[in-house]
Amino acid sequence: MRNGSLSGRTDIVDPSHLLMRCHWSTAVNALLGATSLGVTAAVALVPLTARANMMDQIILSKCSAAMQEDFQKVGKTPPDGMVADTCNCVVAQMKKRQTIDQAKTFCSKQSLQKYGQP
Repeated sequence: MRNGSLSGRTDIVDPSHLLMRCHWSTAVNALLGATSLGVTAAVALVPLTARANMMDQIILSKCSAAMQEDFQKVGKTPPDGMVADTCNCVVAQMKKRQTIDQAKTFCSKQSLQKYGQP
């Protein structure tokens, strides 16, 4: 759904639109599929739990920054807790082996149910 397609209003931010187009997914995909010998060697030296926590933090950080940027572009402020809840949901879904797109779809629907239309 494109921003502004809701009843012809351009002042409404659709979180599903924001999440579906978040540019952070490209960065996360690159990180998850990193094949550089240096990156692979460095990650291999990090204990498994620390590596998982590091990936969670990267995903959370990129998601939060992208959502905040998208809200700023349309001159809106997200409801308190919306960005954190949505991005934590994405991390949780990815831990359940969902793809980034599946996680974003699921979490954007959940966010709309909880927070409504910002």
